Amino acid sequence: MRALTLIQPWLELIVSHGKRVENRTYGTPYRGLLALHASARSDKPMIRAMQSEGWSFPALPIGAVVAVAELVDVHSADDSACRCDAWAETGPRIHHWVLDVVQALPDPIRCPGARRLWTPPTHVLQELT
Repeated sequence: MRALTLIQPWLELIVSHGKRVENRTYGTPYRGLLALHASARSDKPMIRAMQSEGWSFPALPIGAVVAVAELVDVHSADDSACRCDAWAETGPRIHHWVLDVVQALPDPIRCPGARRLWTPPTHVLQELT
């Protein structure tokens, strides 16, 4: 299993609001289970802006693995066969990481994150299995 760190509220949108595409500036050959980790920081201006538009967010966990998903596809944003959801961005160097079967954990598992894809620590893997 690999892990991906995301900044809130983007992770919450994946876990609770049906966002199934993560936009990244790089691709990966990896497919499979992906632990979704909430970064130690959040995008507070974006959270405030979304709340002013009617979005409701509970207390957003940070610094923890909060969900598991299946990474089923990664493709370039300019792929003519792309049928991704409304969250998919376009532009040069953008890759769509397509997620499926997102499952929130009953309790966040605290751990530090990392950039790009990373391997969760042993204690996180043990709790996830």
